[in-house]
Amino acid sequence: MCTSFKAYLTASHLSDLAVLSAVLLKQNFEPYSLTKKLFPKGFYAAIRAAILFFYPYVVASGGNPPPNKLKSSAAAAS
Repeated sequence: MCTSFKAYLTASHLSDLAVLSAVLLKQNFEPYSLTKKLFPKGFYAAIRAAILFFYPYVVASGGNPPPNKLKSSAAAAS
């Protein structure tokens, strides 16, 4: 991973990603429900559903802390 790239996910970014994930879940679940074939559409729908539940968890847990908070909390723990 490139260390010069710093991404901070805000609540608006997470909500946008959740909406995108919901749309893709719907798009992948419809063919699965018609064919009942697990691969590939059922697999993709399961991944999208997992991602869709992950985003509210991130928001509820306080989001991704900035890197300097991670370093200071690791130093305080040891």
